[in-house]
Amino acid sequence: MTADVTARPAPTNVGFWQRARASDAGGVLGMWIGIRSAVWLWMLGIAGLSGVDAGRRASDPFAWALDRLVVWDSTYFLSIAQHGYNSTGVTCCDQAFFPGYPLTIRALTPLVGDARVAALAIPIVAGAVAAMLLWRITVEEFGCSAGRHAVALLALTPYGVFLTLAYSESLFLALALAAWYSARHQRWWWAGAAAAAAALVRVNGVFVAFALAVMWLAARRQGRAAAPPSSAFALLLPFASAGAYLWYIQSQPWPSWTQAQSSAWDRRVGWPWDGFAWSWRWLTAGPSSDLRISGLVEPLVVLAGVAFVVFLARRRRWAEFVYVGLSVGVLLFSNRFLSSPRLSVLWFPVFMLGGSWLARKGHWGWGTLVYGASAAGLAYTSLVFATHTWVS
Repeated sequence: MTADVTARPAPTNVGFWQRARASDAGGVLGMWIGIRSAVWLWMLGIAGLSGVDAGRRASDPFAWALDRLVVWDSTYFLSIAQHGYNSTGVTCCDQAFFPGYPLTIRALTPLVGDARVAALAIPIVAGAVAAMLLWRITVEEFGCSAGRHAVALLALTPYGVFLTLAYSESLFLALALAAWYSARHQRWWWAGAAAAAAALVRVNGVFVAFALAVMWLAARRQGRAAAPPSSAFALLLPFASAGAYLWYIQSQPWPSWTQAQSSAWDRRVGWPWDGFAWSWRWLTAGPSSDLRISGLVEPLVVLAGVAFVVFLARRRRWAEFVYVGLSVGVLLFSNRFLSSPRLSVLWFPVFMLGGSWLARKGHWGWGTLVYGASAAGLAYTSLVFATHTWVS
């Protein structure tokens, strides 16, 4: 079976809006906003009915609602945004978090008056931008129906709850998709700038840069006009931005970024069997049911990621292969698969190709099963997060 060498270049703009009208975009955006709103309502409603922190809810309902939505890693982002890295005099472990999201919180806080509100406003806007970019990229390659399915899959993915919360996933996804979209249209400096911003949000932005390099080489084969030699320098910007942050960490009397990961979460480079052994211990001897569930889900997500990477290689979609392959590889070669379900939300080619598959005739039955299972999973992860139970 003949397949693409890499992500297909975007078609010319002529006729695009005949295939995907503005009303289609409005419907997709409305679906995204509706699902994200439903997640918030479900989280707050179930927490209220369960009597979680009832005294705080009675005395200050707004603060209680923020407490349900801003927890776990969110507190690190807020502390960095408000006070800087390791502001209390300790040497670890704020530096495990890249500065892009905290800087955005800091910039927005004067406009909204509360850092927690700013931290939640960013994923609302960035998530919508990411959804529309995912829709447009998918429509350009696979058609309108596939675009709608791609956004629906992202909106309902079980660990997509983090796209609604004070986490960096939404901002990263918006910037990564902006870089991808720009590269498809051979706007290399825009692609490099967006990837550089993504690399300040998460280290995965460097993986985007490697994928952009594959796209640049594929465009280069079409001729100098598609990828002028000077545009290759744009692809160095993500390495410069990520490198600048790591240099800053090294210039401080703190442990390095990797040492902070190890100190705070006992995460370090390891062999795949180390990660599976850790998951097995959690599954069989975890002190609570939520940790035992994580011990089951985390390795399954990694295995699914490996299978998807193999699929991309067989289809010769090399740009997607590089991006997802590096994302899965850093999880696979770790002593534990911590947060792999949450990080899988960033594997946007899954949603693009999944949307294409569901758009084909004969897959409606599978669509019902996929969407039903995804919605149930999203309801579960939202519930446990709202009650401050471990999600992953």
